[in-house]
Amino acid sequence: MAKPLREGAKLMVPMDHLRPTQITIGAYHVAQKIHVTRRLSHADLPPFLDKHRVHVVLGPEHTLYVVDHHHWVRAWHEMGMEMVPAHVREDLSHLSQRKFWAYMVDNHMVHPYDEQGRRQPIKALPPDIHAMRDDPYRSLEAFVQLSGGIARSRQPTRISAGPTSSAGTSKGHSTPITALPPRWPARYSSR
Repeated sequence: MAKPLREGAKLMVPMDHLRPTQITIGAYHVAQKIHVTRRLSHADLPPFLDKHRVHVVLGPEHTLYVVDHHHWVRAWHEMGMEMVPAHVREDLSHLSQRKFWAYMVDNHMVHPYDEQGRRQPIKALPPDIHAMRDDPYRSLEAFVQLSGGIARSRQPTRISAGPTSSAGTSKGHSTPITALPPRWPARYSSR
């Protein structure tokens, strides 16, 4: 039996050993992270990478699952990096697959939602970082979050049209807000 990794351990891991815990990423957000990384000088890159370590959980069969910074790891993948800095959140390699995924779901460490906002079974998670699909609303969510518009949450984000008064209208608007545009995914509705 392998010695467990301690929480907080810092590692350099091969990109192709990482498994995502979400189905989608925002391609625009990834492009922004590529831009940020490319602007760094050679001397500034190591401390920057150390500050933005990918958070991983060691799962059954010693598989490394990314639980935070999927956009950074995808950006670095697209830049051709073969090794990425990682921070071990937990070593759960002693758990069975069933108990591992139950723990991941219970602790909000997996986000199995597709680009339509529909929850998918765990088996729908991509096999590698490259296979994560684009969801433009993930970029929108990230940029709104970065600008201070919404707080980071463990739950799927729901964007509403604003606080409503007792009459059911958005403050400052005279008509009730009853629905979002037809192509807006259900996970962003205010209901």
